[in-house]
Amino acid sequence: MLDEVLKIRPYYAWALLMRAVRMLQANDPGHAKKTLNFAVQVIPHHVPTLMARGSLYVSGKNYFKGIKDLEEVIRLEPEFAPPYAVRGQVRELRGETQKALEDYDRVLSLKPGHLGVLVRRAMIRARLEMKGAIDDLDRVLQARPEFIV
Repeated sequence: MLDEVLKIRPYYAWALLMRAVRMLQANDPGHAKKTLNFAVQVIPHHVPTLMARGSLYVSGKNYFKGIKDLEEVIRLEPEFAPPYAVRGQVRELRGETQKALEDYDRVLSLKPGHLGVLVRRAMIRARLEMKGAIDDLDRVLQARPEFIV
């Protein structure tokens, strides 16, 4: 049976990922994590599954395991912005401000209009009185003028 599964494993990994998403929607993160762990065993380098599991670990405050998965995603797909954004948030939470800024800069080099990252970077820069905070916020307001109160 396992041999048959391994022949179709890319499709199986997607099916497991979708199953984990349904479990999360049903507020069952424990079973979602088990499903994602199994999916990673079946196809270890499936970027969407690693990204989902890493994000699930981060949301559960298991930052070590989350960053490990995110760094594997970065290794496999270095031009994919989301793992840098999530890792930046974790680094920011852990007080690793310079590393967080490096991750946010990388996201913005890949996706220049990423509003969430622009806001996070602006807040760090403002807190540290760094040049560029106002420029970041201006870019956000140009893209989303409805944010002006």
